[in-house]
Amino acid sequence: GVLPLTVRAGVPARLALPPALTLTAGTCLPSVKTTLVDAFDNPTTSTNATSVTVSSVGSILSVSGGNMCSAAPTVTITAGQTNADISLRSTTVGTYMFSARAPNLQDANANARVLPAPPAMLAVNLPAAVAAGSCSGVLTAELQDNYNNLSPAPGTLTVAFSAAGTAGITFHGEADAACASA
Repeated sequence: GVLPLTVRAGVPARLALPPALTLTAGTCLPSVKTTLVDAFDNPTTSTNATSVTVSSVGSILSVSGGNMCSAAPTVTITAGQTNADISLRSTTVGTYMFSARAPNLQDANANARVLPAPPAMLAVNLPAAVAAGSCSGVLTAELQDNYNNLSPAPGTLTVAFSAAGTAGITFHGEADAACASA
């Protein structure tokens, strides 16, 4: 005959976080789950509420309990539940480690990759001063998001330089030898 078999997860042994997350600079990434798992990585519940503290290495990535990116760095997995939401926010592009900790459980660590927001400004490096009749160094223009991160152009972009109200200033492209021979 056939016997019914019920498999149940074990007692909580550690916390788990998603292995890798991606967010855009300046935005809130809500509903990131911190989960109770047993020794075999099965999601499980606890008969008691579990207080979880979330944090990041350094202060560049903000990690909060709840979904709003503004709550305290502690969240509670209520009794009978398997997980609770945390949220992430940063304005600086890069990859940052964050963690979840709870008493008597193994910590969880994960990485969050922060991508630049869409371009919002054009930044140009300008020489401090150039002697009359000489060429300046190369001017470099770069697109940046609202947080001063380099941000890729959404397509081909043409930039025209001009000097308003100043006579005798000319601009030369990189391939133009006019400045190199001046």
